[in-house]
Amino acid sequence: MSEENYLTIRQIFNETLIRDVILFISLFIFCIAQNWNNILLFVFPLISFGFALFFRIIGTNKWRIFSKENLLLYNPIGSEKRHANRFRFISIFLLILIFWYGAESLYHPQLVDNYFPFFVLFFIFAYSFGFFWIFIDLWKFSGIKLIDEEKEIFEESSDIINKNGTLLSYLNLNAYKYISIINLFLFFLMNILNIIFNVFNLIHFVPEFYISLPGTGIEGSLPINVSFVLYVILIFPPISTIITLFYVYRSINYFSREDLNKSIEHLPIEIQKQVFENLQLLNKKLNKHKNL
Repeated sequence: MSEENYLTIRQIFNETLIRDVILFISLFIFCIAQNWNNILLFVFPLISFGFALFFRIIGTNKWRIFSKENLLLYNPIGSEKRHANRFRFISIFLLILIFWYGAESLYHPQLVDNYFPFFVLFFIFAYSFGFFWIFIDLWKFSGIKLIDEEKEIFEESSDIINKNGTLLSYLNLNAYKYISIINLFLFFLMNILNIIFNVFNLIHFVPEFYISLPGTGIEGSLPINVSFVLYVILIFPPISTIITLFYVYRSINYFSREDLNKSIEHLPIEIQKQVFENLQLLNKKLNKHKNL
């Protein structure tokens, strides 16, 4: 796709994306039909599904930015397909939990107060795990690679480390270790905070607010009380994930002209020109050096 061309709606909404959207909206409507008055819990699966849509659109359309003679496997933020599948699974799972808990409040309203803290713990664990999950094998799929066979570029699950070809840029192993440690720490931190504030919430030690369930009022059941830390957990994992992926993206796209020349000097001159043509579409800094 050149700078003068843009993606059409038909190109963006392919079969896989439409299938994901239909499944999510169907479950979302089933949950809303239970007559929830507070939508806070629904924001969690909406955020997860938003990330799934982002990665799905990028993964299925990024090949359009290259020329027809493209020989590059370009994964600046890892495997978008895997990221999309993982976030989709988490978003669907969160909706199922919400539907189940809403049904329990209707059919067993007196039991809701007894196990609501466990529901919150499990719900937050699943939500935060989705943002940690995508970094588990990030190093394996992040990089820019010159492939030997042009058909490999269309394999969305290609492993750039194990495939035959020339690796032009990759995520440094030390950088990946730091990313993994930081994200693992944040994952445990979010869940430990959730546990602590749930305990404090039971004894009304911290500020809290109330969420009405579909079955609130049945048999004298009361709204559930949750801590304000829920808002922190809602926004912190997405922000940390965006910052980390931006760092990975910058790291993958930053490589020197000298290293690039060494990597492709053994190739025919026509292939080298094709490589530079496609890299210029990805990295504007290379536009200053159009001649080999």
